[in-house]
Amino acid sequence: MTTRMSVSPRRRKELASSLRGMLEPVRHESGCLGFDLYVDTEDHNTYILVEEWETKEDFDRHLRGSDYRRLLVLMEILKEPPEISISLISQRSGMEYLEQVIGLH
Repeated sequence: MTTRMSVSPRRRKELASSLRGMLEPVRHESGCLGFDLYVDTEDHNTYILVEEWETKEDFDRHLRGSDYRRLLVLMEILKEPPEISISLISQRSGMEYLEQVIGLH
């Protein structure tokens, strides 16, 4: 899941601090493969939270948990509704996929 959040300049530190405080606890949740926070290089008042979960069940459990509820409360200080994108992936591949498709050796 990717969540893009824009905040007014006066609320930026508040949002950043709260989001940073969530990183480690969520990263220790069962099934969490990644929970990373980025700042938009063109708009320092926009943060992008990227989550990756091992299974749909792990993701669903996270959404029902207290850390996600904290994130929902934080969204109240945003200057506009967040952009949320959820992708469910059924298969992972690496270099072997590139080799197969374009004939890399």
